[in-house]
Amino acid sequence: MNKAYKTIKKLFSKIVGKDIMPGCIEAMHPFGRNLQFQPHAHAIVTQGGFDKEGKFISISDYINYNSFHRIWQYEILKSLRNYISKAIIDEAFRKYPKGFCVYVKPEKIKTSKGLVKYIGRYVRHPAIANSRIIAYNGEAVKFYWKDNKEITHYKILLVNDFISAIIQHIPEKNERLVRYYGCYSRKKIRKSLNNIKQSFIQSRLFPKEKKKRIVLCPKCSREALFIAYLPIPPPRKKNVLDYWM
Repeated sequence: MNKAYKTIKKLFSKIVGKDIMPGCIEAMHPFGRNLQFQPHAHAIVTQGGFDKEGKFISISDYINYNSFHRIWQYEILKSLRNYISKAIIDEAFRKYPKGFCVYVKPEKIKTSKGLVKYIGRYVRHPAIANSRIIAYNGEAVKFYWKDNKEITHYKILLVNDFISAIIQHIPEKNERLVRYYGCYSRKKIRKSLNNIKQSFIQSRLFPKEKKKRIVLCPKCSREALFIAYLPIPPPRKKNVLDYWM
């Protein structure tokens, strides 16, 4: 899951031409549609990221799939170099010259309610839904699944094999299947929200294309320069009488 975020961050930074920090929520699924062990991660990503100055930079709808596949391949094989031989890694690069497959779904989520619904669908997703089980005779179970091309496949497993196929996907104790990266991480979410608030206020006061509203200083009547918005006023200066109350 760490490598998935690293791949997204590297790709987004390459698109905008400088280092940025996107937000990413990942959900790990250890199972495939046919109940086999097929670990993969679902990621919901912001359309851009924050630069070092705290400014959010949006990216276009176009993502270079070739670059995405190659970066993902490089990060995966790099993380496995201490566990598999160099010959296997070289063979993977040779066998898959276009990189490993990454499925990018161009779906935009514009509301917080829609985001919660989208995330919940993947977080609570079991290994198999009851609706996919179409027959059971006391000894075997028959179910179906659809591949990426919407072709329906059927499979029959003995009861013990069916139970084994399901329980192998039960996560270990304290195993985290949902993780937050970038500006969504615990350490950076508060700072990211503050940056968004500052950018929103600044854009309202001083639009980039044309200054529709000019804020003047009440003291010198010069044009005010936006520095920051503080929701809490500065502390009041104490006088001598305050210490006697």
